[in-house]
Amino acid sequence: MRTAALLLFLALGAAVLADPVTDRWNLNYPDDQNYSPFWRLLCKTRPIYTGRADPIIVQGSWAGHVFGSAGFSKSRPGQTPLEFYNDLVNASCTSCNIAKMDMSVYWHPELYYRRPDGTGYEIVKGEGLTVYYLSRRGGKPNWWIPFPKGFRMIAGNQERRSFDPNNVGHKAISYSCYGGNGFTGTPVEMHGFPGYQNKSIGCSAIRLQIFFPSCWNGRDLDVPDHTSHMSYPIGDGISQGDCPSTHPYRLPGIFFEAFYNTGDYPHGDGRTEWPFVLSQSDLTGYGMHGDFVSGWDEEALHRALHEPTCNCGNVDCCNVFKANQQGAGLQCPMDKPMGFFEDVGLSTAISQLPGCNRFTGVGPNAPGCPPPSPATFTGSTGIHRVFIASGNQGILTPPWNEPWDQVTIHRNVLDLDNVWRVLDIGGGVVTFQNSLSRGWLVHWVDTEVLSMQQAEKDVVKNDWYHWSVVDQGNGLSLVKSLKDGSYLTYRSDGKVTAEKRTNGTSQLWVYSDKTRWTPDGQPQPDPTAAPTTATPSTTVAPQPTSILTEGAYKLKLTGGGQFVKSDSQGNIKLSDDGSVFVIRAMGNQGYSIFSSASQRFVCADGAGSDFLIANRGAASGWETFQLSSVGSSWTVQSSTNNKYVARQSNGKLMATGVSPGADSLWTLISA
Repeated sequence: MRTAALLLFLALGAAVLADPVTDRWNLNYPDDQNYSPFWRLLCKTRPIYTGRADPIIVQGSWAGHVFGSAGFSKSRPGQTPLEFYNDLVNASCTSCNIAKMDMSVYWHPELYYRRPDGTGYEIVKGEGLTVYYLSRRGGKPNWWIPFPKGFRMIAGNQERRSFDPNNVGHKAISYSCYGGNGFTGTPVEMHGFPGYQNKSIGCSAIRLQIFFPSCWNGRDLDVPDHTSHMSYPIGDGISQGDCPSTHPYRLPGIFFEAFYNTGDYPHGDGRTEWPFVLSQSDLTGYGMHGDFVSGWDEEALHRALHEPTCNCGNVDCCNVFKANQQGAGLQCPMDKPMGFFEDVGLSTAISQLPGCNRFTGVGPNAPGCPPPSPATFTGSTGIHRVFIASGNQGILTPPWNEPWDQVTIHRNVLDLDNVWRVLDIGGGVVTFQNSLSRGWLVHWVDTEVLSMQQAEKDVVKNDWYHWSVVDQGNGLSLVKSLKDGSYLTYRSDGKVTAEKRTNGTSQLWVYSDKTRWTPDGQPQPDPTAAPTTATPSTTVAPQPTSILTEGAYKLKLTGGGQFVKSDSQGNIKLSDDGSVFVIRAMGNQGYSIFSSASQRFVCADGAGSDFLIANRGAASGWETFQLSSVGSSWTVQSSTNNKYVARQSNGKLMATGVSPGADSLWTLISA
């Protein structure tokens, strides 16, 4: 009896001591006070995304300022933390140098240069991002656990405009100013912009630095302010020390270093104001902040934290990462468009900062901006265009392995890397510079068409870079090389060449403006016509395209004025007031349409012979649709029977239409 009671007591004691957060992990680390896993993740490339589509704070809408992102290649609006995590780990690539094991997102505000003559703002050229994993600890055992699936956090405060030396969060943000040639010499470190209050300070390069908190409360993957579920350790208060009792679980430490070549921009002459500003209109630098969304494979990260070879500072000597190591700066375009496009000053100066423009210096925290605005014309000094191959064959896109290579139409995803700046050099002659890589479209040897980096003064003189746009009517154009009179041509294998004129559609392009957008993601009428050198010579029927931004929409019958409405049971009909539907890409299957009213997917039920209903818990087959734009309207076509969704006489919808018509053209309105 006494033995049984003792066993019961021990069992109850074990239950009390059990910790659901740490029990699943082996915390048997080396018994060495100096043991500290440490590696550097290199994202030495241009940001994979630069813009205002924010995956954390304002999902599915515009953020208040521009930021540059590294790592991930896939994101969709309106996701829960676990949905976002699943998308991250299933993305096709990462721009950092550990493939598959770490598909995380790392981002921070962009740094802008204010031209002293008042002609605008441009993004300062950077050298990429380095992410340090510094797993330090305190005096008592407090071992690291991996980031849980769906975990995310922010370090810093975008509205802060002052510095308190007793505030650990303030000390976690700093800058290093290099006075030598580039990133050489001993830098001077400070917690705000080096020259904000001293016009004589010049920096050949600036390194921004952000320490993230490493102590977790063990409950929340995220919280409304994205910070209070985390704490800095007790001790030096930034990177090491014991975790407080309120946040007892130690996660791997993260430290950002972002590099900018500020020496390329005139400043520090003692006369002009400090010209650099963070994208949220911060003149002080105190509002620098960093965002992190974990895309780590938990088991792989746990192994790395235990592995002695992962204490060398680089991923190439860590046995856990060797099989997944890749070159820093690997080409990695976005799998899907972020859905928000505007000129942010990558290739030419803009007259105002996108989003918030309430410039603030040292003093109280900056007032919050009004609700984030959609894309606006920010006064670019150049016209920007995108080339869509007729028949929606793809978008003219440069390669990622710079400085030059073959241009293709392999991608059907619109993003900054396939938007081209148009430079008019007179006489109907233009050149095209890619907005992201800054490579110029060039007709090279024989029929080759490449994207090549070159000085603008040399491009202006060389007819290999010279083109004219010939309007063919119905929204279609020819793009003619002035090197030999050949035309930009797309081939069946996706390559783009320059060929002699044919009468086929392979030389016809939709030459579309992407500097201004309406709320539903469609381009507004462009008041600036592209240069032309000939009158229309051929009439070609307009071709539908299907580049749709994922997001929440209301669907309105273009001709009848009524909206599509779903009730909580999934019944769908036309009504004077519509429901919100979330449209998401499903790869080659097309798109899924999710009803916010029934919380189920729309289905062309009964193999297309019944009315549409939103009652399915998953999307495949009859729950997938092809969406194609025809003018300013869209068609919704069942991916399975290829029939168009059309209005029926009773006001319900059915996938029975054999061709687009008045009953099957829809206007998509962002909700």
